[in-house]
Amino acid sequence: MSMSAKRKVYNACILPCLTYACQTWALTEQQQIKINICQNRIERSVLGVKKRDKIQLERINKKTKFRKVQTMCRTLKWQWTGHILRERKEKWTKLITEWYPRESNRSKGRQTKRWEDDLKNVAGSLWLRKQNRETNGKP
Repeated sequence: MSMSAKRKVYNACILPCLTYACQTWALTEQQQIKINICQNRIERSVLGVKKRDKIQLERINKKTKFRKVQTMCRTLKWQWTGHILRERKEKWTKLITEWYPRESNRSKGRQTKRWEDDLKNVAGSLWLRKQNRETNGKP
């Protein structure tokens, strides 16, 4: 198969499987590393290169020109953020996103990173401006 056909198969089949429901993930650095390792293995497999051949990843990436999983996750999360920000207040997805428990501190053993923490990294100032508008009462 030509590389362009392999790229189309990767973008149409493999990448959606890797990024399935990534909008709801709160990715830690360790999970991001694992996703990158998976993508690197796929690219090596497509080229028929073994790890012991010691070919640099940059060279492999230039040959395959596959879309990066992390950038795909960020764009999908950005799209989901925009979708949530445009929703009416009555929708359960928006209510769950903005919900806080009565106690402000998380109990022991809970995850250290929430979905909203990752969302703030992706959406940045847009998410904070939206929350400030709601608390100040301005449209």
